[in-house]
Amino acid sequence: MVLYKVMNIETEMFHKGGVYTRWSKQGKVWTSLGSLRAFITLTMKGAQDINKWRIIEYQVNVASVKELSEVIKPEKMIELLSK
Repeated sequence: MVLYKVMNIETEMFHKGGVYTRWSKQGKVWTSLGSLRAFITLTMKGAQDINKWRIIEYQVNVASVKELSEVIKPEKMIELLSK
């Protein structure tokens, strides 16, 4: 799976998406190249300075598969199942 973020190379902050220029340490994640392109096209029509933007592409791989009991405490599992 490939994910995308838009980074400002001066601040190393990530765009939060939308038509307003908002940046944060986490930013927004685009899950497809098409949705990223749509966002860029939309922002190019506005007054945002995109010359300092870079697209960061993340390749996501499965690290492991866990049983539910490995993630949820046994006491909580019993409580949830007894409802």
